[in-house]
Amino acid sequence: MLVKTVCCLLVCGLNILNVESRNDVNVHYYSNKLTEPEFITSHLQAEYTSKTGRKVYVFDNVIPYSLLSATRQYFSMDDHWRFVQFDEHIKDPNAKYDNGNGVPWKSWQDPTLMSATRIGHILKAMVDTVSANVTSMKPPLTIDQGFKMTEIYSGIVRRGDQTLVHSDTPPPNCTSVVNGYSTVTYTNTLWRKNSYGEMLFYEDNLEELDIFAAVSARFGRVIVWDSAIQYITRPPGIAE
Repeated sequence: MLVKTVCCLLVCGLNILNVESRNDVNVHYYSNKLTEPEFITSHLQAEYTSKTGRKVYVFDNVIPYSLLSATRQYFSMDDHWRFVQFDEHIKDPNAKYDNGNGVPWKSWQDPTLMSATRIGHILKAMVDTVSANVTSMKPPLTIDQGFKMTEIYSGIVRRGDQTLVHSDTPPPNCTSVVNGYSTVTYTNTLWRKNSYGEMLFYEDNLEELDIFAAVSARFGRVIVWDSAIQYITRPPGIAE
């Protein structure tokens, strides 16, 4: 089974370098406690379920501030950033286009390498935890559900960007089957009331346009969801 892990960096104006609060986890980033199911479930803030039983989980303060900051800095300084939306006026056969979720700027990393890092271990533990029991987040839970990271990238969503409704994997024939999980980690430190940037999750029948979960952006927040769920990332607000 596969897990698509996404480390998403959402930019809100010029606030990206401002630090309003730390919200540190009271353990060091190298502590094994960070990958224990009991620790992860204790930081579950919300759980949403669609009409067909697909789930979205929201966690706060699982990943320490120091590790989040180091990850954001690493993604910000590398040279893998690409504008990935197709432009018919630019004919570049070597360009990498990805119009899937409409996030215009992406920086892909090697999933094999990133899965061996500390943040990779934590994200996998979170996916293993939610997949161990998709109906109840109560320990004890089985560790290592056989998932592996298949894709990881950082993304930038700016004011005025036109993001798209998208699912990371096609839905399986049976709604009780989960072929993969996706995650988003918010590394932007400052979010205000009118910054927007929520993630919206849709029911399977998109013709009705029913939203069963809306999750606000918050520094350090991690969202884990069934990859077959249709979702959209709202761009930051122009009002800020």
